[in-house]
Amino acid sequence: MLADFEAGGLADEATAHTERLGARAIDLLHVASALELESEVFLTTDDRQAQLAKAEGLKIVTVAEAG
Repeated sequence: MLADFEAGGLADEATAHTERLGARAIDLLHVASALELESEVFLTTDDRQAQLAKAEGLKIVTVAEAG
């Protein structure tokens, strides 16, 4: 899980999610931060970030972009 901030464990999780979901470094950082802060929901406009957050067990709320 990304919340494990051990260097080796986090690197392994990051690699797995990057290969499987196409996650970017910023996606990994956002989701890891939400996990560390024990967030109840994860708000995002980004489908790739939502997939990553869901894979890590976070409740997702997709926000429509204003435009």
